[in-house]
Amino acid sequence: MGPAKTKYLLGERGAPIVFSSSTDGVTRSRDLSSAVQTATGGVLVRAKTGTRNGSGVLDIDIYDSDDGLNFDLVASFTQITAAGQYTKDPGVRLRAFVRVNAILTSGTGFDDTAIWVQYVESRESGHAAGGIRER
Repeated sequence: MGPAKTKYLLGERGAPIVFSSSTDGVTRSRDLSSAVQTATGGVLVRAKTGTRNGSGVLDIDIYDSDDGLNFDLVASFTQITAAGQYTKDPGVRLRAFVRVNAILTSGTGFDDTAIWVQYVESRESGHAAGGIRER
């Protein structure tokens, strides 16, 4: 097995965003084909929110896909209503691609927000880790 891997879905490493209704929606998808998983999972989805603005409520849904085009809902975070760090274990094996849909259901948003996946990577295939342009 290889090292732990982090891939950002919203925001960047060291560069979180201000999440508001203008940033609602589907995030970029990430290739998880090198993730070591069991039948009950192995990939964690993490979210960090900063100061809550205007009674913000954030919903985060996790989707996966075999082809990177057709995504299905896998799991959802409990509604986020405060600044903090949150982790969701989907409890199932995720398919090759993952993305989230983050929606502000009320309020004006959260400062310093980022969402990422974290997993252990297998290097047994001999393929290079991740994509050349991924951060």
